[in-house]
Amino acid sequence: MPRARVALVSRVPLLEKVLLRAGPALKRIARRPFARQLSPFRGHERPKLLHSCYHKVGTTWFSRVLRDVAATHGMRFAIGLEYGAIHRLETARDIDVFVDPGCHVAFDAIGPFVGSHMLRDPRDVVISGYFYHRWTRETWANIPMAQYRNMTYREYLNYVDQEEGIATEIERAEFWVQRMLRWNYCDPRFLEIRYEDIRVNEPDAFRRLFTHYGFHDAAIDRCCRIATKFTFERRAGGPGTHLRSGAIGEWRDHFRSFHRDLFKKLYPGALEQLGYEKDENW
Repeated sequence: MPRARVALVSRVPLLEKVLLRAGPALKRIARRPFARQLSPFRGHERPKLLHSCYHKVGTTWFSRVLRDVAATHGMRFAIGLEYGAIHRLETARDIDVFVDPGCHVAFDAIGPFVGSHMLRDPRDVVISGYFYHRWTRETWANIPMAQYRNMTYREYLNYVDQEEGIATEIERAEFWVQRMLRWNYCDPRFLEIRYEDIRVNEPDAFRRLFTHYGFHDAAIDRCCRIATKFTFERRAGGPGTHLRSGAIGEWRDHFRSFHRDLFKKLYPGALEQLGYEKDENW
């Protein structure tokens, strides 16, 4: 067992040691009374940690990592989909680590925080969303809608051919694309992370993340070890999992010429603004 880990465990009761392997929930319960002693921060301040992201941009992956990081240090974790009214995070004083899918949180209302923001090529978001929505059990995708011939969105994607399904996903991407475009990429409170960069070098990206959060050296090393448990390659799977392939540039294998034209028509200049293309000749 690494020296830092031994030191950490030796500071809590025997019961906590027994519960360490019982998962993040029980780990957090056991460690919560020692949260101040187990603080990962360099100084005495304990800002909230806020990770903002989008649908199909590593939300499940980062949530697993940050949930375990929070539990290890006796911190309370929540994700927007679980918490409900995420725009009211400012009233949730008991939350220490928060994952914000869709970037809904009013940042200036939640008090001191340090954040991270994750972006992904919207074209890959489209492809990832298409395959995910064909099997998802999310409520919204399983309600019959007139616009989809009175089928659910999931049923519709499985009814039409793949080319039409991808075109539909491109049209539905407006919500996410517009939020990506409105984001303030110069906010010093946030570490900007590109999905493509972290897939190339996960260890370096997570070390930069925990350093940006203000963790001390031992906590950084500890959290990097936690992140390796959830490395993308270990978690990716087939149908029925959130992590399918996550390949960079997968859109090239599925976009046809009319998909490209549709994307350019609906989101002119978006890829250039986000830094994924130099012009519209792609």
